[in-house]
Order: sequence, then C-alpha cells, then structure tokens
Amino acid sequence: MPGAIERFIRIERRQGEGWHTVPLGERVKVWEKAQAAADDGSLRILFHIAYLEGLSRGQRVTYLGQRFTLLEVSDSRRLVGLELRCAPATG
Repeated sequence: MPGAIERFIRIERRQGEGWHTVPLGERVKVWEKAQAAADDGSLRILFHIAYLEGLSRGQRVTYLGQRFTLLEVSDSRRLVGLELRCAPATG
C-alpha cells in the first residue's frame, strides 16, 4: 500500500534500577495494532509483531512515545507471529 506509514515499538525489561532494551527489541515492526476492552472495562492495546524470543509479562512496550505494560504474550495464528496484550503504564 503506497504511502503507508510503518510503525515500530521498543520492548524493554527491568534490570536492577532501570529499564534496558531486550535483544533485538530496539525497533520492532508492528504489523497491526488494535484496541479492546478487558472484562473489567479497562483499555487493552494489542500489537501483532514477528516472533521475538524472550518476551514476557511485566516488560515494557513504548509506542509513539506512550508506555505500556506487557500483560500477555501469545502466538498469533492469524498473522504467524506474536500478539502482545498491553495496558497503559502507570507511573
């Protein structure tokens, strides 16, 4: 699709007192982004990305300057990659 803007995320994990980028997590291309409501009505952001090893709950995702907490990582059968379920980070 001509003129499509590519979007990227950064994925970090807490190490000691700070956050450090996971291996190959500096510029991860987002295939698709969606929003959904959780059962409790809170906002969830879903990112579909290519498979990347070592992602887990509690890591941090930064997208367009906004930070999100990684809640769940699951295989995306539809896109043959990973689906990251995130919530807006607090603090």
